[in-house]
Amino acid sequence: MEKQIIAFIESLKGDKRLSSLDEASTKQAIIIKMLSLLGWDIFNVDEVKPDLVVKSYMVDYALRKNKFNTVFIGVNKAGEELRKDQKEILASAISEGVKLVLVTNGFQWWFYLSFQEGVAEQRKVCAVDLHRQKPEEAASRLISLLEKGNVTSGNALKKAETMQEARQTRAVDRYLSEAWQGLMKRPPDVLVKLINEAFEKLSGYPAEGKVIKKYLGLWARGEACEEIIELKEPVAKAPASYEGRKIQSFNFKSHSHSVDSWDRFLTRLCGLLASEFSEDLEKLLWHSVDGKFIFRDNPEELRLPLNIDGTNIFVETALNPDDTVKVARSVLKLFGYEGSELDIALTK
Repeated sequence: MEKQIIAFIESLKGDKRLSSLDEASTKQAIIIKMLSLLGWDIFNVDEVKPDLVVKSYMVDYALRKNKFNTVFIGVNKAGEELRKDQKEILASAISEGVKLVLVTNGFQWWFYLSFQEGVAEQRKVCAVDLHRQKPEEAASRLISLLEKGNVTSGNALKKAETMQEARQTRAVDRYLSEAWQGLMKRPPDVLVKLINEAFEKLSGYPAEGKVIKKYLGLWARGEACEEIIELKEPVAKAPASYEGRKIQSFNFKSHSHSVDSWDRFLTRLCGLLASEFSEDLEKLLWHSVDGKFIFRDNPEELRLPLNIDGTNIFVETALNPDDTVKVARSVLKLFGYEGSELDIALTK
């Protein structure tokens, strides 16, 4: 079998007429002949089913075992460039439970695992090119993935899965280090924040974000990290209770805001959120704290309502300081912030 396939590949490479074949002629002159050499009974539709319609898509050939589809084949005319996007045939394969897919123009043979995650290019197992590869190498690949015995025994699928794992391993070896280096040189704010939080738990002090970025850049380049982390003032731990305490200011998203009362603290914080989430602000009306609705658009439904600046929503201010802080942290969580992102400064 292998010698016959090698001889056939050599004959294809030397036949210049093939580049002008249309799709039907490509099937007859190349695809059917190759399948026959690979052991398939091309005259038995229970083995090689042509023009299989899957929903609204036509699969050129389905290779079958006991009348069950095992491989889908899509054919382009000889010499026509194969598209990287093969979502139609891959989707058809998934809908029929077919795991191995081949797309070919007679000279290029692209194999895919349909159930792999990602776009078509990520699901490609290997590419056989009869023009560029040695006939012996091309024949070996075609036999391992498309020969009848290998397909019906499941060995072809196992081989394809092994190839895919090896391909992914090579990609990790080649690109992961490069990706990590790039990330360290330009670390996103969320990474800097996570590092700073861990650093503060260990030291009791937060660090400047720019210093963390500089440190990561030095580390990525393999340079000595002898920079001394520039520390901010220690952040005071939140008291067990705010009862009887007077608020001076609060810090949110690295900005300090002076306020003269707990009521003003709550409306000011809500006003900041309102300017950022104006389209989602109405969800405040359905937000409750300890089973109580704190925000209403009708002030008469509240005992001591105060208007949130720039909105038609009112907040209940008949709250003690501890409940006020609880409401504030609950609202932050509602809009995707952590309660730790709010710092409150009290008068001494």
